[in-house]
Parts: sequence; structure tokens; C-alpha cells
Amino acid sequence: MDNRISTMEHKSNAAATPLRPLQEKLAFGGLTLLIVYAVFRSLLTAAGRPFWADEMLTVAVVQRPSVPAVYDSLRQALDSNPPGFYLIERAAASLIPNAHIALRLPSILGFAAVLLCVFVFVRKRSNGPIALLCSSLLFLSALYQPYATEARPYGLEVACIALALVCYQRAPALGWVILLGCSLFLAETLHYYAIFAVVPFAAAEAAFLLRNRNVRWTVWIALMCGFLPLALFWPLLSNFRVYYGVHQWAPPSRVFLAAVNGWLFHVNGPLGIGVGVMCVAGVAGALARLRFGNAVADCGTETPTEEYVLALVFLGFPLIAYVATKAAHGALTERYALPELLGICVAAGYLLRWLGRRGMAAFTLFLIGAVGYQERDFFAQHRGRLGKLASPAEAVEGLVTSAGYDNLPVVVSNGLDYVPIAHYATPEWARRFVVLVDTPGSIVYTESDTVDKELLILKLYVPLQVYEFSDFVTEHPQFLLYSGDPSRFDWWPKRLVREGYSVRLVVLNDSQKIYLVDASAVSQAAPEPSN
Repeated sequence: MDNRISTMEHKSNAAATPLRPLQEKLAFGGLTLLIVYAVFRSLLTAAGRPFWADEMLTVAVVQRPSVPAVYDSLRQALDSNPPGFYLIERAAASLIPNAHIALRLPSILGFAAVLLCVFVFVRKRSNGPIALLCSSLLFLSALYQPYATEARPYGLEVACIALALVCYQRAPALGWVILLGCSLFLAETLHYYAIFAVVPFAAAEAAFLLRNRNVRWTVWIALMCGFLPLALFWPLLSNFRVYYGVHQWAPPSRVFLAAVNGWLFHVNGPLGIGVGVMCVAGVAGALARLRFGNAVADCGTETPTEEYVLALVFLGFPLIAYVATKAAHGALTERYALPELLGICVAAGYLLRWLGRRGMAAFTLFLIGAVGYQERDFFAQHRGRLGKLASPAEAVEGLVTSAGYDNLPVVVSNGLDYVPIAHYATPEWARRFVVLVDTPGSIVYTESDTVDKELLILKLYVPLQVYEFSDFVTEHPQFLLYSGDPSRFDWWPKRLVREGYSVRLVVLNDSQKIYLVDASAVSQAAPEPSN
């Protein structure tokens, strides 16, 4: 009987063996298709999407005439990223004449690199099909939409950290360790908060030390490379913090911790928390199976404990960022937590190994449906205009024209709306559009003066119509006020009404409004704004 069972198992294994190379080839083919599609779709998106306010900061820095001028603008707190990012952007801008594609190309290629690195990392301890599913999960994330097509450093930063994962997995081979140090160094030259990614690697290496009683000095030296750019560019970061002071726009909050996982996948808070719980369960379950036996068959080589620790601590990346920024009184917003996606994708691989073939089949169907629906919806929304740039100024110009009053200046209430409107407006309209700043008032109404201070710096480098509120009202007692979609920083209508100005709605188009503002009714002793 035992011999017959052994013979049946041998035949079963012999029949299954030819399928494995085929599955791996199909997985590599699928990854290639995903990368090609992601690059193609992102190029179309980049060509037709106007720059928004943060990207305009990138444009302003990149357009400086020389590298020393770039450094000087950062020293003046024009933007918040290290110089390495802008050097890459300048190189891209010199190669491609279309600025919307050129300045976003590094992020596009960065997303493609993340797809590849996640696949390579997961496949080494698993197999091709599972690795392909983990890479595909990124298509549902904020890293793909919108940050794969933004002229900001987040896509490149995550790509460098993803490469560091692959390198660490292959330590202590000297070439991979050198590349590990280089990737962490480069990540920190792109975004200051990349320094938090050193913590998961350090925790993993500490786990290796405890398990093996062996100090891998080359690995520790490579991890320390991540701190070198921070030390080198500390004066820039320090100047930025001093200029923006304590009333920054995004102080660290516990709400961030509750919402960040949902934001990463465009879902609400409870679903996001569920994503985090499943990921932790996947890593913990896989680690338990390793600890108590029951190794997963047909899933590559055995996973060392330090890689489980690496994934678990990456899942805690938002908490690491929260604690650090809270202690340093820094800013914190969801996009700074994008490196957590690497932990989520790796944890998904462990979870799929734990759940087996049925779980993998269900996850495959879910991904096909979710990604397919998302992409179908994207192309349906952009039908007939994909790749065609639509100026954000045109619609506002049309509303203002319909209001009449051609001789009045137009104040854009939200400073974040004003910057792209002024950039894309015709020269005549650009002279007519203005934005007002009043840092004490902005603190009262938005609890932050970041946008006002940003505009005051930006106008030194870009031709913008930025005026102090009191000076502008003295010269222009009557003006038009444009208010766009409801926003925390669209506070001028409320302010003007509270202070007794005549604010009359003259045009309404969905959430967009044009007001006629008259200061003649305001007494000389106008009350100060209050909460």
C-alpha cells in the first residue's frame, strides 16, 4: 500500500514538473505586459494633465538657470525636497521638449521599477504567479494613480526603496550590499522622509544578528549611507522648517494613522484598516508556519526570519513617520507614507502562500475585476481627450467673462488654485488674475499660513500677481472673487462676509462661483477676523 501511494505521488510530481517552467514564463510575460501598459497609460495621462500647485514648485526650481541657482532657491525655501530630485528633473527636461511628459517621466519609470522590484523580491521566496499578483496590486494604489504621473519625488523614492529590498534580500554579497547603500542614499536625495525606510532594514538586520549571532558590518555600513544626504542637506531642511514655522499645513495627527491605509488604496477608513489587519495576519501567519513547521510547498526557498521582520516593520511605516514627525514638529500627509505599499505587497505574497491555491484564485479574480473596472472607468472618463492638455484657466476665464465687469481684477480665493490658473492663462488674463495673502488671517481661518508663505516665495521666481490684502483693497475697492471647489484654503468669501464687505454672487456653475466684492460699505474700523 505504501509503495503504491509513493508511486502515485511520484507520477503526480512528474506530471506537475513541466508546468512550473511554463508558469514562470507566463508570469514574466505578464509582468512585461503590466510594465508596458503602465508606461503607455502613464505617458498618455502625463501629456494631458495640467500641472497642479505642488508640481508648479518643481517647475519653478527646475527652470532656474544653473545648479547653484537651484540650490539657492531651495535655501530660500522655494520647495521642500532635497536637490537630487531636481537634478534628475533637469536632466529629463533637457531630453524631452514636452514639459508635462519630461518632468513626469522619472515618476513613470519609477513606478515601472517598483513593479519589477516587487516581483523579483516576492518571487525569490515564492513563485512567479504569486509575485505577479503582488505587483499587480500596485495598480489599485495611490502610487499608480496619481503619483506615477506627477512631477514630484514619491514614485522615484519608492523605486529606490524597492530596489533596496531586492538588494537586502541578496546580502551579504558585496555587489548587492554596495547597491543597497547606493539605493538608500539616492532615496534620501529625493525625499527627506525616505530616512524612515532605514528603520525596517535596521530592524531586519537586528533580527538577523539575534538569530545568527553574526554582525554583518558591510550591511550596517550600507544602511548608514541613507543618513549621509540628510546630514549633507540639513541646512536646507533647517531653513525650510524655520521659514514655515509652527503653523504648517499638515501637522501629524492620529487621524492620519486611521486613514492612511484606506488612502493608499482609494477606499474609506474601515476598509483601509482591514487591509492593514490582513497584511499583518499574512506575515504573522507565514512566520508562525515557519516557526512551527508546515513549510509551504512549491514556493521557492525558505524565507528567513529577518525578511518577515522587514515586511512587518514596513507595514508600520506610517507609525514610524508619525512618531518621528511628532517629535520633530514636522509635517505629515498620506503621500509621505507611500513606502508602506512595499510592505503591503510583500505581505500579500505571504498571505497568498498561507491561503493556498483557492485563496490565490479568489485574489486573482478580485484583481482582474478591480483593475479592469478602474481602467475601463479611466478611459471612459477621458474618451476623446486622452493625451490632450486642457488648460485649467479656460473654464475660469469663461466664467469671469460671463460675469461682465471686464475692468475689474479677479482674485482667486484659493492660492493652490491660483498658481496653475496663472501658469496656463493667456498673458492678458494672467495679468488680471491675482491672489491675496494675509498670513495672520490665514492662520485664523485655516490654522496654517503655509500657502501664503509659499506664494510670497514663489513670486520671487515666477511672474505671479501676489498682493498683501490691505494694499490690494486700498487700490481696488471693487473686484471679482473666484471660488472653486470647496476647500480648506478657499477661505476668502467667509472672511470678507464676516468683515462687512459687500459680497454678491454673480455667477454660479456647480461648485464654482464668481462674486462681486465691494469694500465701500466697510467702515474704517473693520472688526478683526475671529474664530
